[in-house]
Amino acid sequence: MTTKSHLSPRRETILKTILDGYIDTAVPVPSEVVTHKHGLGVSAATVRHEMAALEEEGYISRPHLSAGGVPTDKGYRYYVEALTTTQELPLETKRSMRRELTSVSKDVDVWTKLSARMLAEVASNMALVTMPRTIQTRIRNLQLLYLNELLVMQVVVLQEARLRKELVPLTEPVSEEDISHVSGKLNSHVKGLSYHEVLGRSIETTPLEQNVLDVALRILQEEDQASFADYIIEGLRHVIDQPEFKGSAQVHDLIEVLESRRLAEAILTESPGVGEIRVVIGGENHEDALKPMSLVITQYGVRNQVFGTISIVGPMRMHYEKTIAGVNYFSSLMSQMLEEVGLGPS
Repeated sequence: MTTKSHLSPRRETILKTILDGYIDTAVPVPSEVVTHKHGLGVSAATVRHEMAALEEEGYISRPHLSAGGVPTDKGYRYYVEALTTTQELPLETKRSMRRELTSVSKDVDVWTKLSARMLAEVASNMALVTMPRTIQTRIRNLQLLYLNELLVMQVVVLQEARLRKELVPLTEPVSEEDISHVSGKLNSHVKGLSYHEVLGRSIETTPLEQNVLDVALRILQEEDQASFADYIIEGLRHVIDQPEFKGSAQVHDLIEVLESRRLAEAILTESPGVGEIRVVIGGENHEDALKPMSLVITQYGVRNQVFGTISIVGPMRMHYEKTIAGVNYFSSLMSQMLEEVGLGPS
């Protein structure tokens, strides 16, 4: 999701002040705090007017006119995309973590668990780290079998000769010749590709072709989720200690998601490719129990050979710059570790 609109410099400053203040305190930020925080050189009345405009545009919410501002999902999204800067962890922190990680056993289980624990501490939130996998589901062949003018059978042959078949109903009559053409076109487009590689390819499609592609993507995603068996979660206490979750039913919902593996599945669904970071905020989550949360996700590993997923899970009121810096560093560090233990390229 990307930010479509652009705020004026003054409104950006006010929005950033509200976000920084709310992230630090979990308390709505009143206009008088905003007025004095940055020396804007405008009156309190002007700040209140600008806050009312930010509320009307959906960036903040206020229970009533005199109340302080609380960021909305849209406000957090604008903050992440337009108002944060790229940061790195302090050099001594990185050196300390590298020393600790390289001093333990070369057992992948051991350093995956240690990585999750250290990342949770860095971000002061919950960390999920998967064990590295050497298999990424790929399509060997895609074929459409004509059954009648309104129904086809989609056959997807995966690596290791695994076979998936799906009935695909059509919204309008299509000839057998047209189905054969679509089958050949899409097979040449997706053959040998993984889920993220199919997503990354640009191709013009008809509604029928897009429907077939969507089925293929769902199959790849389901196959990847089935192999998403081994992962470590650390730092749940950081989340349940946050003021917005203390004594809240949301904690029980989150624990239920953890126990049912739906958190791991949700993270895998949103996982980007190696070297990319994805931030999923609040209502952008498809899992209801995660709608009060944000996810910061990346992968580690050697592209097209071995990979795992790293994620921080916490309230939307998280320190995004520090969290992104931590996730990015651990992705790089764990990728190097994989090569050192011989799981990367020879």
